[in-house]
Parts: sequence; structure tokens; C-alpha cells
Amino acid sequence: MPGEKESIVQKDAKHKIFEAAAELFARDGYYKTSVREICKVAKVTKPVMYYYFNDKESLLEALVIETHTKVDELMKTHIGASVCMEDVLKGLINLYVDFVSKYPHLTKFSAFLQTSNVPQKILEIKIDRYKSEMKKFELLISQAQMNGVIINICSPEILTKNFIGTIIMILSEFLIIDKKVEILQQKLNSFVEFWIKTFIKEDCSEKL
Repeated sequence: MPGEKESIVQKDAKHKIFEAAAELFARDGYYKTSVREICKVAKVTKPVMYYYFNDKESLLEALVIETHTKVDELMKTHIGASVCMEDVLKGLINLYVDFVSKYPHLTKFSAFLQTSNVPQKILEIKIDRYKSEMKKFELLISQAQMNGVIINICSPEILTKNFIGTIIMILSEFLIIDKKVEILQQKLNSFVEFWIKTFIKEDCSEKL
């Protein structure tokens, strides 16, 4: 069917723009990357680019939303409605590995977002998402401590920063040094096993 074929072509063009923009933003930064360069790498014309996005900032925003959407989808797959703390932690590790494997361009883009200068609107989206995700994990830790699953040696905030911060560090090493998914998975698995042995005092029969 012509309509179906056209839809596939449009989806492919949009994906190419996403990939090109993610790579260029991660490599050169948002402000140094031009629409012309994005179109050149994506092998599309400017009219095609402007068919999907009003300007470079709207493309950046769409990429941020796309990244969050993919993470949320993997969250449902790897964690879902799990109530076991160990399963949640291991699920998070599997989520990160799956994301890196399936979306290498978004992985680089995510790293770029953490440290690069971006427009104020995008910065606010980034900060709101970060605060929201950290708060969710902190509440999870807090509930687990109240249920006697996690030891009370540290506050939920410190434990959250300890877990998420180490994950970010390992992911950074992967992007800069290792660049092998197998090594990333090994390091993440070792860390989560250490974290479970250090901070969790009950098994999965305990509910969060």
C-alpha cells in the first residue's frame, strides 16, 4: 500500500535525523552543530528536516523526549511491577545494558546532556527528569528501610546517590575507555552484587 510505504520512508528519515543529531551533538556540542551538518550526515534535505522539526532546538527537545521514552519502555520491561528490592536493582542494571546495546546513539547523547551547555528550556527538562528519577529511587530506598530490607546505616538520599552515581561513573568509563558491552555488563553486575551484599539484609520474600 502506498500510504504504508510512505509511512516507513518518513519514519526512516526521522530516525536518520535523530541518529545524526545525537552523534553530532555528543561530539561537537549543541551550539557548534549546524542544521546543515545534521542534514548532511543524515543524508536528508533541509526541507525534510524542517518537515519534522521547527528548528534545531525543537530537534534537541524531541531527542530528549525520545531518550526518556525509550528508558521508560525498558523500565516496564526489566522492572515492571516488581516488589523485590534485589530484582529492582538487577532490573536497573539490565535496563542500562539493554539501552546501551539497542540505542548507542542515544547513549552518547545522554552522556552529552549530563555535562554540555544547552538552551534553558532543555536544561529545565533535564533537571526536572533528573530530580524526578532520583526522588523515585530515594522513596524506594526509604520504603525498603522502613520494611527492614535495607540497613539504616545511611540516609535514603546518600544511598541513592551512591547507587546511581556509581552507575553513571561505570557508564562513563564504558563510553570513554572500555567501549565493550560485555565489560560494561560485568562491571555493573559486580557492583550490584556488592551493593546487595553491603546494604540489603533480607531476601526477596520481603516486600517493598
